[in-house]
Amino acid sequence: MEEKIITIVKKLKKAFNNFNQDRIITDLEASIEKFGIIVRYSGLEDEVSGYSYVNDAGHPVIVVNGNHPKNRRRFTMAHELGHAILHWKWLNKEGQKLDKHLGEILYRSNSHNYINSKRERQANMFAAELLAPLDDVKEMLDGDKYRDLNMAKKLELEKSVSEKYIVSQITARIQLEKTDRLLTETE
Repeated sequence: MEEKIITIVKKLKKAFNNFNQDRIITDLEASIEKFGIIVRYSGLEDEVSGYSYVNDAGHPVIVVNGNHPKNRRRFTMAHELGHAILHWKWLNKEGQKLDKHLGEILYRSNSHNYINSKRERQANMFAAELLAPLDDVKEMLDGDKYRDLNMAKKLELEKSVSEKYIVSQITARIQLEKTDRLLTETE
């Protein structure tokens, strides 16, 4: 499934110029809104990162916890965009409308149900690939294998990826580990 999501993100970026990497880094919210999805902010409880729903006009709306740090808000937006595209089949086509009963709520939780939710894992993969694409992260490794780096070098690289793509260091680490895994699979 991971390769399929990577392909979907690449096709999205190719088909819709508002999702080129520079625009995603500089103004993800504008990129999403140009795709026909409304983005709103709210002072939600801390454990709620955001959610999405379909408004009366049949368009997706993403609500983001405005109290969270910037990198968390960006991941939430990208995650909810993933739900809209992967699970709701939103493509911003002329006249497209969605069922008003669709909706997703993202809780930051270590609960068994959240971690094992296929849809949540897929949306997380989509968000990570949209924000910090594996091909770009691979270039930042500069021929090195992440697993072979010492801890100081790993932390330095995670920080560089985190700062360049405005993602958390955890997301950066996950993308570096995925890149390493994919490089190993192709050897």
